[in-house]
Order: sequence, then C-alpha cells, then structure tokens
Amino acid sequence: MPVYSQNINSGSVSSAYALSLFLEANAKQSRLNNGRDYVPNQPYIKGHPFFEAKEWTIGNILYDGEAYQNVQMLYDLAKGEVVVLNFLLPDKSSLVSSKVKGFTLHGYQTWRGVLNKIL
Repeated sequence: MPVYSQNINSGSVSSAYALSLFLEANAKQSRLNNGRDYVPNQPYIKGHPFFEAKEWTIGNILYDGEAYQNVQMLYDLAKGEVVVLNFLLPDKSSLVSSKVKGFTLHGYQTWRGVLNKIL
C-alpha cells in the first residue's frame, strides 16, 4: 500500500502563501490597524466605558476617507474613541479620533461627533 506525505518544507511555503492571501484580502482594512494600542480605563473605575455593550459588535465606519463595513468595534464613551479589533494581533486598537468622520453601532450612527438613533 503506497504512503503519501508532504515534504517538510512545503508547510512553510503553504503558510506563507496563506498569509499573503489573507493580507491581500484584508489590505483595504489595513488603515484600521494603524491606530495606537487601546489603553483601558483605570482598574478603580466601576463598570465598562463602552456604548451599549462591552462585547465586540459589528459596525460600519468612515475612517480616513474610506468606508469600512462589518468591522468589529466598540465605542469608549469615557474617552470618545472608536476601538477596533486589530486582525494582525489579538489586541484592541484606538483609532485616531480626527480621522473618524462617522460610524454606526448598535442601531445608532454618529456624524461629526453627534450620536443619533437610526429610525
């Protein structure tokens, strides 16, 4: 009975190729990963600072002149910052507030810093 296997070096080529496909597919969202590390509130503050929920929520955002849809995000009310999940690292990033022109989250939308319920 014949036995088939992969060459040991083919795994690294396959991994590199898979990574290149992933990065190419997500290249448009790369601007969202140019923020800074999110620094949470001090531990002595009770509760969470996020709008509506502390779990990641899918939203849309107009950031740095580009529209992004289906972005995992939070909105920190205390800091007035949009926080996104950095897909390159398992971490949170704060977006540059001056580049955020508007976003939708939890049935609300903002435009130039004003939060409105979507009817």
